Amino acid sequence: MKQVDVMLIEDDPDLLEGMQLTLECAGFSVAAFTDGLTAVEQAENLSPACVILDIILPHWDGYEVYRSLRMKINTAAVPVVVLTSLLQLEGHPAADLLRKEKGIAAFFEKPIDPELLVETVRGMIQKQ
Repeated sequence: MKQVDVMLIEDDPDLLEGMQLTLECAGFSVAAFTDGLTAVEQAENLSPACVILDIILPHWDGYEVYRSLRMKINTAAVPVVVLTSLLQLEGHPAADLLRKEKGIAAFFEKPIDPELLVETVRGMIQKQ
């Protein structure tokens, strides 16, 4: 099993690459995925310290990904940060469901400030 600091799930390739590079330059190991289904399939092998999750994804939306991660032993208690656009947060059913979950560490609007991203991830990992 490979341990990673961050499991990053974002379907926009440019945003995904930017966040991945930001986190790796800050010293974090990152496993990046463009769809939720693949991320969930790999989660137990990666044992991430935290998850950064988009809401609107191909195959499974962010809520389905979140619930699936909560059912796996290695990710049941992992802190999750939800990244989305304000429009998605306001009107998407998955956003409404995620907002009610107690295990969500934070919600951030995309694109996230790189310093805030690094600070948030560092804080979540240090709390463990």
